[in-house]
Amino acid sequence: MIDDTLKRRLDYCTTLPSLPAVAIKIIEMANDPDADIRTVCEYISLDPVLAAKLLRTANTPLYKSRRVATNIRQAVSILGTHTVLVIALSFSLANSLMATPLSNISAAFDSNIFWRRSITSALASRALGEKLELNFLDDLFLAGLVQEIGILAFWVIMPEEYGKIFASTPDHDELLEMERENLGAGHDELGYALLKKWHIPDYIALSCINSHSQPEPQNLGPTLQSCLAVSRYLADYFLYPHEAGRMIALNKATQDWLGLDPSALIDVIKIMEVGLSAVEELLK
Repeated sequence: MIDDTLKRRLDYCTTLPSLPAVAIKIIEMANDPDADIRTVCEYISLDPVLAAKLLRTANTPLYKSRRVATNIRQAVSILGTHTVLVIALSFSLANSLMATPLSNISAAFDSNIFWRRSITSALASRALGEKLELNFLDDLFLAGLVQEIGILAFWVIMPEEYGKIFASTPDHDELLEMERENLGAGHDELGYALLKKWHIPDYIALSCINSHSQPEPQNLGPTLQSCLAVSRYLADYFLYPHEAGRMIALNKATQDWLGLDPSALIDVIKIMEVGLSAVEELLK
């Protein structure tokens, strides 16, 4: 885990984005197994933009519902309390972080690429879960969205030091090793520490670390960890489709982590192609 010096820099950094009150309340409810529908609807309704996005989400093909939701209570009824909380947390985190000016970050940091990669990774995680018929698609989406948040944190707390490391390699796995060698921790560990500071549910926060580890035994079946790990390579493929090495790395990761053959991977890519523009629109 991160050393005390790096943890202090994270704890005392005043330029990291702060979460809005509605997001903090949603996190509290996500950590409360007894959160009731009425309270969830009440707090989400306090943010008209968030409420509107949830309604649009409930009525998108992503959820294949035969009913049309016209208010938050109906959306909760269709999707379920846990799903609504996870979706609301995804939107609230993405919107508040993307809208926060990060004036101390070097001009070398491309926030557009960072967030596009985060959104693509989120959709990739969900698409893999859909293909594998998993029942925690929204957890996959949220975890995919934040699994690289440690990169943003490094840029904020040490822009000059981190900028040199970030610029030295285009390879994600090599970047992680260089972070550990030069800074004492990787962005997976720093991301976990930041999400814990925000009180994000632990199973989501741990995804930062778990998705950057070594492949699990495939006899465990597909897990949140294995889908997230592959989503990183899927995101790279979508962002850099003309780089031949990206597909090679994606095929290897898909086989190593999930045991999926190339035809199954093509199905996942098709699911992503259908959903990407809709998700990008929802997260604006």
